Amino acid sequence: MLARIATSGRGARQGLRSSTSFSVYVQTGANGYGSRHDKNAWQRGPLGSQQQQQQLPVRQQQRRSISSFGTFMSKLNPFEPALITGKSAKLEDCYEVLEELGRGRYGTVSRARILSKHSTESDDEFFAIKVVPKHTVADLDELRTEHRVMVRVDHPHCVGLTEAFEDSENVYFVFPLCVGGELFDRIIQKGSYTEEDAARLIRQLLLALEYCHETLHVVHRDVKPENLLFWTNEEDSSLTLCDFGMAHPFEEDELMHSSCGSPSYVAPEVLAGTYTESCDIWSAGVILYILLSGSVPFHGETDEDIMRSVAKGDFSFDLPAWDHVSDSAKDLVRSMICKDVSERFTASQCLHHKWVRELGEGRDIPLLLALDNLHAFGRFARVKRVALQLIAKQLAGSPEKMDSQVSQLRDFFAKLSSENNGLISPEGLAEAILTESKRENSFNVLSSPAQLAELLGSSDLDHNGLIDIDEFCAACLNECLLTKEANLRFAFDSIDRDRDGFISMEELRSAFGENESYENIKEEFEQYDLNSDGVISYEEFRSGLRRTS
Repeated sequence: MLARIATSGRGARQGLRSSTSFSVYVQTGANGYGSRHDKNAWQRGPLGSQQQQQQLPVRQQQRRSISSFGTFMSKLNPFEPALITGKSAKLEDCYEVLEELGRGRYGTVSRARILSKHSTESDDEFFAIKVVPKHTVADLDELRTEHRVMVRVDHPHCVGLTEAFEDSENVYFVFPLCVGGELFDRIIQKGSYTEEDAARLIRQLLLALEYCHETLHVVHRDVKPENLLFWTNEEDSSLTLCDFGMAHPFEEDELMHSSCGSPSYVAPEVLAGTYTESCDIWSAGVILYILLSGSVPFHGETDEDIMRSVAKGDFSFDLPAWDHVSDSAKDLVRSMICKDVSERFTASQCLHHKWVRELGEGRDIPLLLALDNLHAFGRFARVKRVALQLIAKQLAGSPEKMDSQVSQLRDFFAKLSSENNGLISPEGLAEAILTESKRENSFNVLSSPAQLAELLGSSDLDHNGLIDIDEFCAACLNECLLTKEANLRFAFDSIDRDRDGFISMEELRSAFGENESYENIKEEFEQYDLNSDGVISYEEFRSGLRRTS
């Protein structure tokens, strides 16, 4: 992103400024979608001279001059299509490009309307398109890595790739359009956030990082307010992590060495040259510090000064803004901006911190979020409902793995069913939920117990007319739990009772319960048995759960 200094508001007074990313290999930033900048801006400064460029260390000069085999071949034959994405097409055949949203040294980001001949939906669908000219990229392998990462992203708090294609000159990355702007801009406008609002936003970022680290096994490496976008202009809009241009897939316990990030948010171990995915948590901790105080924790007149301050790792809560911040919030900040990587919290640990659980989920606990999920649960295929029930039961039996929402849902249900041996009718549960929601003044989607009871009836998986705690939790959980490989594997193994690596018709019938009709079981079984060999493999099971509603 072009250097942008805050000239008014609390952020400016406390040294908050837009941060230019740096990387030995790739430089990204700009309007949240990753338009590329000068690859060596962190060494040279955004306005570094050509003479400074020539004084780069020999190893970095070599990295700039050595192209990958793919890049070498593309120079020999510049009209070879589909070098990056595997899909060749002309942009004008698919989208009508509208106004430009941002421009970087290596590309532009524009708003675009999809053409009706390229979509089965309405032609009034808008997207953000990042256009990267191939001749501006020194190593096309970096673009390949970016594409491989982005095509896998699928999470409510991450901007995933809608599609990608290319022609002989450009690569086109198409993203959902986030119209709410950057977190950076809102910080400048607000100065600082209340603890409740800060907890809500940092929780959403932590959910995104937990997904990246534990499900995708990808480290983002450039977490900063400019790369956090709001879906809408509403005050309570959901936050989403974008720009995976510096992201890197990693193996368990893998150490990374490429220097990249943004000076104010980079972790000290990245500057030292050896780090893990934990560097993202440091960056998120810096963002939390800013949300609560309107100030950055590490100061300096230049990027070099800032990075020297970061390398020391010392920060304080001395500003007056911290006088009214709770000790619990400060404790989480310390646990995230912790120089000792072995002591630094993981994303999951942060999400289980008392401050996040009590404030970050806010009115999500447990009704609003649970009931939103309940609406979706009623539309799910039976296999997906059973899988969520199995996952809910597993999480309940493993306190160290239990999602905070699961814990609160179980507590809520236990109070309601304490006099009924852990069972409650849909009608009784509906009346209790509406009573509680009216007390909190937090629920107005359904107006009558009858409407809610009908919705809750979908969670009665064994069709006995009563709902138990596992059925209730399964119905109220977010289906994003199915994006975690460990959860999918557990659900599959629980249904595959003979442990032969396949689910048979009889095993699926057992999982559905004796009250389910054979016709319904057979219909769903055939939807998952893609190769019609009479059994469901793990790959078919995983694909089916992510494919079906």
